[in-house]
Amino acid sequence: MVKKNIKIGMAVLKPGIGEKQEENAIQYLDSLQEIHTDVFVVAVTTMIELPLVTQELLGKGCDAVLVFGSCPLLDLRPVYEKHLIQISLRTQKPILNGLFFGKSTPSGFDKQGSILAEESLALMNLLKDLKQMKKKRVSSTKKKKKKLFKK
Repeated sequence: MVKKNIKIGMAVLKPGIGEKQEENAIQYLDSLQEIHTDVFVVAVTTMIELPLVTQELLGKGCDAVLVFGSCPLLDLRPVYEKHLIQISLRTQKPILNGLFFGKSTPSGFDKQGSILAEESLALMNLLKDLKQMKKKRVSSTKKKKKKLFKK
């Protein structure tokens, strides 16, 4: 289970669908009884700000960041996904991409906020388990190395 107090950052491109995604994510996080969440929302007005704000939120102690908004330029999708993935790998913290790229937003896309909030908790659990597994594996490897040097 995820730790009891978590910090979730949200980088939201406003105005637009990002506001509804943010609202749904906050409603979901507020509905959780067993976990206390502190939510930090940063509103941006241009796409260029999203990776920078995401990195800053993680640097300030957020356990995960949700990125919301829409952009009509489909060509920008791989650029933003690449930047967000690089930040996530560098910080070893989950970034969930709720950005929509295209001219018309599909119906129900605004409800994606609650889905991504739920997935962020699952990812935090997975990362926690992987870190514990990695620690156990390192300690057993050290023991084997000691035995090899004694011979």
